[in-house]
Amino acid sequence: VMTIKRASVPDILSLPGRVTPYRQSQVRPQVAGVITERLFEEGAVVEKGQQLYQIDDTRYRAELASAKADVRSAEANLKTLQAKEKRFKDLVSRNSISEQEYDDVVAEADQAKAQINVAEAAVELAQVNVDYSKVYAPISGQISRSFVTVGTLVTANQEQQLATITQLDPVFVDMQNS
Repeated sequence: VMTIKRASVPDILSLPGRVTPYRQSQVRPQVAGVITERLFEEGAVVEKGQQLYQIDDTRYRAELASAKADVRSAEANLKTLQAKEKRFKDLVSRNSISEQEYDDVVAEADQAKAQINVAEAAVELAQVNVDYSKVYAPISGQISRSFVTVGTLVTANQEQQLATITQLDPVFVDMQNS
């Protein structure tokens, strides 16, 4: 025999769930080259901005030096043309040369200025490539095993990531209730 009485009964619902990381980032190279160093311990916690890999930067440093030399060459060319323009300006005022010759020198000086801008842009691009030869952690978190070893040739936009970083504090729990 059981006596029925009113009581509060907790409504317990059990759902399947999946824990997912807050953030996850695949580390990929942005320039081509051979991996010369791996600078982290697999499975360790890495900090955002920490260098993870070093890609051989010899070619990129040479391109940077060449671009800097192109800037110096363009600047020297501009100085020559500016001096020539100054001389021609005086000569054209005395009708010793034609205005066309003076206009040509002015146009050449403008082209030399543009060439300096092009060379400076090449320096910036070369510096970016040198910087990209150092692969840094984009986020803080636990890093996976390295999917490449020292001596591996990597390329920009390659399919295989170098490693994966997972941020586990905090985490998401995904649950579905039908």
